[in-house]
Amino acid sequence: MADHDNMYDDEELVSTNPNQRNWRGILIALLVIIAVLALIVTSVALLTPPDEGPRVRGTRLRLTDVLSGELSPPPFNGTWVSGRHICYRDPWGGISLLDASDPNVTSRSLMSNETFRTLNPASFTLSPDHQYLLLAQNVKKLFKYSFLAQYVIYNVNTSETIKIAPNPGKSLHPYLLHVQWSPRGHALMMVDDYDIYFHSRPSSSRAFRITDNAVPGVHSNGFPDWLYEEEILRSSQAIWMSEDGYLILYASFNDSLVEQMHMSWFGEESKSLYPEVWSLRYPKPGTANPIVKLMIADLTDLMNIKTKAVRPPPVIENTEHYFTTASWISLTEVSITWLTRSQNLSVITVCKSPLWHCQEIQRVSESHGWVDTPPESPLFSSNSSSYITIAPVRDGPAGFFKHIVWVNVLKKQVVPLTHGRWEVAKILAWDQTNNTIYFIGIPPSKPGQRHLYRVSSILPEVGSALHPAFCITCAAPVSPDNETDPEPEENSQSPVHSTLKETGDWHSQLEAQEDAVQEEEPPQSTLERRKPDKSRKESPGIVGTPGVH
Repeated sequence: MADHDNMYDDEELVSTNPNQRNWRGILIALLVIIAVLALIVTSVALLTPPDEGPRVRGTRLRLTDVLSGELSPPPFNGTWVSGRHICYRDPWGGISLLDASDPNVTSRSLMSNETFRTLNPASFTLSPDHQYLLLAQNVKKLFKYSFLAQYVIYNVNTSETIKIAPNPGKSLHPYLLHVQWSPRGHALMMVDDYDIYFHSRPSSSRAFRITDNAVPGVHSNGFPDWLYEEEILRSSQAIWMSEDGYLILYASFNDSLVEQMHMSWFGEESKSLYPEVWSLRYPKPGTANPIVKLMIADLTDLMNIKTKAVRPPPVIENTEHYFTTASWISLTEVSITWLTRSQNLSVITVCKSPLWHCQEIQRVSESHGWVDTPPESPLFSSNSSSYITIAPVRDGPAGFFKHIVWVNVLKKQVVPLTHGRWEVAKILAWDQTNNTIYFIGIPPSKPGQRHLYRVSSILPEVGSALHPAFCITCAAPVSPDNETDPEPEENSQSPVHSTLKETGDWHSQLEAQEDAVQEEEPPQSTLERRKPDKSRKESPGIVGTPGVH
């Protein structure tokens, strides 16, 4: 019996009621959860910033805003207007003229900020005598480079404004296709309704008409058609004036045989349910190309303006062709580059007064492809006896690379000035006083970069190596977001005062590079110098491509 009682002494007493819970523990857990949630809600309420309204404010971004370039950062707006002056938009919003040769870097105001905002020009250019500003207003875009605009002349000294109108009887302030200054003084060349006019001075109400055969959309003078604007000249002008302003070279485009391309145009804010139909003279392979003539106009007698056609060389004249570049090399000579329609033959010519028959100087041909012509005209020496340009130069089995070559006009001798497995992208200027060429080059194995280089223009001795090209900006800092280095602004007069389209003080770095490179002082060029003409101002001896805004 005793053993039976001891059997139940070691058993654990467990409640047999399944509904019994630890209510105290559950209550404490719930209180903790509620406290944590309260802390979270309080933190969110305290740390959340106040409502600032809708995220999108103002006008929504449109596709036209992106395509028009209005959202692009403003580039360097300075333009060389002489060998030492830069015209630019100053930090106060006006227009100023900077003297780069002054050690103190002085500048004078040409137009105040208030006047600039009142006139609201889209672009501006200063006359060669620094007396007038040419302002383009109310610009209407046509194609990639061309536009219509109303133009105003601003007198820097009197603050007077003059509206430009070739035909005041027709319109007091018309939209013009193109207006440019004469190389000297303040005369103006303009294109209105595809005809060319000449203004001897801004205050004159009379314009002298040079051409009178234009037909809008079919025949134009001094203004390229679509093909030449977009693919060849890459410009909205086809007028080139001699240095003294008495002769002009212009192109006349006849598209009467070119087939038309018809396009539907809906417009920007058209209320019509049906689009307009636009027609464009658009040549295609196997169809007729525009017929282009280059003409010379003599402005010596404005009451009796005479014109004469420029004749291409025989190898070009008897086949379909284009002209790719044109420039004046003296007061009576022009240089024109021609290209066959098949683009396998390019010819650089010199055309002289009074016959204006073009003489072949250099020929570049390709039998298994096409010729890659340089976008700019050759740069001639001061006496027009030689020039430099970009041409293909063979580098052994590696093939051809674009390099600078020197060409003797009389002997038609071609000598490379640069060589190697890298390329020259563009020639900026030729400083003939110091025998130095400035150009934009593409470093070896770095096709995404562009650098400013210089090289001697002195011909190497027979059997000796070429002068090495010196990179001026290779040690300059490169933006981490863009591998391409800044391109220097082209200087039509003095490459010594070249500007760089990027902020930053590189002067100390450039000086260090110059000190590190031991170079001999280049001897004077053996080329014959042109005798100074006492009847006009002597050129500074520096040749360059025209500057741009």
